[in-house]
Amino acid sequence: DPDNALYHIFKALDTIRGFKKAREDNDIKKMANLYRKHVIGHKRKNKKKYTQDGQVTFFYEVGGLKGLMRHPRKYLAKIKSPAALIRFGIPGLIDDKNPVALKSKEVEKPYKNTEIFNDRLDKYTQASIELKEAIKSSKESEIKKAKQTLHWQREELWLASNKKKLKAKKNAPFSLDENDIVYDIKTKEVFTLDENEQFKIQNVRAKCKQGRLLILSPLTISAETRKKKERLEAQLYHKDIRKRYSALRQLKKMEEKGLMPRPYPVSDVFQHC
Repeated sequence: DPDNALYHIFKALDTIRGFKKAREDNDIKKMANLYRKHVIGHKRKNKKKYTQDGQVTFFYEVGGLKGLMRHPRKYLAKIKSPAALIRFGIPGLIDDKNPVALKSKEVEKPYKNTEIFNDRLDKYTQASIELKEAIKSSKESEIKKAKQTLHWQREELWLASNKKKLKAKKNAPFSLDENDIVYDIKTKEVFTLDENEQFKIQNVRAKCKQGRLLILSPLTISAETRKKKERLEAQLYHKDIRKRYSALRQLKKMEEKGLMPRPYPVSDVFQHC
């Protein structure tokens, strides 16, 4: 129900002192400043339940809008998007041409291959499920095929990712940005947020100390590099195996030159190159 959604969006934002009056007065400048300070700058209160600060956590924690944001709605352009909520509820608050309004780059992440990253993650997750089913079947041919698929999807996810070591301080929860996932380089497990917005990783601090856990996030690259990368990735599916190997080698060189994030460790990818 759009009207009900609008009511709850306003209810969340109106918890900010002065926002309701600014909204009723259509004071874009004041609303923008309050949004920057209290929504973009939101610090999570429940650090056990939420691993991230910022806009999404504000609307989940303060507004109780998790259900609204996590499912497709005809009146919202994207799921899990604070910008979609604002554009629906207060259209003029995000306006790149209005000097006093919020700018798109403030409320929406810059191009970071997010859609590609999420697509690769979905395919990797599906490949993991298929491998478990193949193991249950006890059919050697199916298990072998499923392992190969999982290995390939892992490499594709890796190519679409920025990588950095996860650091978790003693007696303090770690914090990740939206869309980040955690990868164990020893077991090759991928950890994502569960339905309670938690990462279920056993002995997380011990593993961090060992340097086993990495944060994978959508890749940030220039437009020119992105085009070359996409062309080479398309070549990975070429019927000529020599062209596939050539594409893999070129992608590896791009990483070695620093055009794309360097693999960590290198042995974890391009194992058949």
